[in-house]
Amino acid sequence: MSIRVNIRPRLIGLASAAVLAAGALTAPAAAAPPQSTEQNGICEKNEICLYYGSGNRGSLSDFSVNTFVDDYGDSRDDCYKFISPGAGRGECIKNNAESIVNNSKFDVSVHTSGPVGEFTWMSFDFAPYSSDDFDDELKNYNTTHRLFIAI
Repeated sequence: MSIRVNIRPRLIGLASAAVLAAGALTAPAAAAPPQSTEQNGICEKNEICLYYGSGNRGSLSDFSVNTFVDDYGDSRDDCYKFISPGAGRGECIKNNAESIVNNSKFDVSVHTSGPVGEFTWMSFDFAPYSSDDFDDELKNYNTTHRLFIAI
């Protein structure tokens, strides 16, 4: 008695799988959604943008929501600067920002750089997807920002 095994359908199935796999490797990939690019001078989604002038005018500096900035720095050689075209380009952000755009889903807190009146330190909160001018206590007197993420 002999046993006969038909391997042809199995080989055809394996060959088809190999052709499909090769086609998948050469097929163009679906385009990924564009991501924001921190510090490129463009205020994009998921960024916090500080402006040199009121009304979101002048040069800006953009920060990803993933970036924590403890101090903008005040040395011209070692500070975050306004980088887009416009008034204030190349100036350090610290103590020079006058307005903000919060293009994120998180609250952002901007902090003063020193004593304000009787207070030694103050913070001002900006809602998600908002745009605002800094008030007199914060305008040109700012040093850092932080995100508030609910747990």
